[in-house]
Amino acid sequence: MMAARTVLITGSNGLLGDKVLARAVGRYRVTGISAAPCVNPEHGDFTFRQVDIRDRDAVMRVMHETRPDVVLHTAAMTNVDGCERDPETAWAVNAMGTMHLADACVQTGARMVLLSTDYVFDGEHGPYREDDRPRAISAYGRSKLAAEQTTAATCEDYAIARTSVLYGWSPHARTNFVTWLAGELRAGKEVKVVTDQTSSATLADNLADMVLALGEVDAQGTFHTCGGDWLSRYELALRIVRLFQLDGGLIIPIETAELRQPAPRPKHSGMVAERILEATGVRPLSTDEGLAAFKRSWKAARP
Repeated sequence: MMAARTVLITGSNGLLGDKVLARAVGRYRVTGISAAPCVNPEHGDFTFRQVDIRDRDAVMRVMHETRPDVVLHTAAMTNVDGCERDPETAWAVNAMGTMHLADACVQTGARMVLLSTDYVFDGEHGPYREDDRPRAISAYGRSKLAAEQTTAATCEDYAIARTSVLYGWSPHARTNFVTWLAGELRAGKEVKVVTDQTSSATLADNLADMVLALGEVDAQGTFHTCGGDWLSRYELALRIVRLFQLDGGLIIPIETAELRQPAPRPKHSGMVAERILEATGVRPLSTDEGLAAFKRSWKAARP
C-alpha cells in the first residue's frame, strides 16, 4: 500500500495511543478517538472525537466521516483482573469493539492494525513465535484472542501487533509496572515482585514506532511487537534498581500464587520479536535500552 495519508487512532488518550499520536501528528492527517474527553491537546494539529467503540453506529459514523487510510487500534480494556471480574464489559470493548472497527475498515477500505497481547497464550511454552498456537486462560486473553480472530476473518488488509508488559512515561497515562516500581522504591516503600512470571517488557515509544510502521507497509498477518529479550518480573525489577540506583533490599521476591489475583496469569509468556524487524526495519529494543530511554523521559518530567 501507499504511505498512509490519513490515520485514525483509537485509544488516543492511553499510554500507547499518546505515543502514537505524538509521532503521527505532522506526518499525517490524524483523528484520535477515545471514550473519555481528550487529555493531550498539546500534540497539536489533529482532530479528536469522543467515541466509545462499543457503539457500532458511532464507530461507523466517525469512520465514514474521516475515511482513514489506516486505523491504529490501541483502545482496549487492559486491566487483567478488572476483565476477570467483569468479563461482559471486557468482551464488549475488546471483542465487539474490534468487530465494529473491522467492519468499518471493510466498508471504507482502511487498513487495520490491531494491538494485541501475549496473554492470548497460556504461558506453558514461552517465549512464543507468531505461528505458535494461542490458548488464552483469562477473560482478558480470551477477549483479545477473539479480537485477533475477528480482524483476521473480516479485514482484507490488516496486521496484528502483539505486545507484552507495556511501560513508558506519559503525564496522562495510568501507572504501569515500571513507573509504579520506581515510584514506590523512591518513596522507600517495600514492594512484592513475582519471580515466576517471564515476559518481554516493551517500551511504549518503541512500540509506537513499530505500530506506525505497520500502518505503512503491505505486510499482512501477525507480528510480535515487544521488547527484544525475555526475563522475569523480578529480574526486570532488579534492572530498574540498578539503573535508578534504588534500594534493592526493598524488593520482596514472591510467587504468583501468593498474590491471590482474580485472573490467572500465563507464567512464561513473552515473545520472539524478529518478524517485525524484517517487515518494517524497526528494531525491538532490549530491556536495558528501553529502560535507559524511559529513564531519560521520566527524569526530565520528574526532577
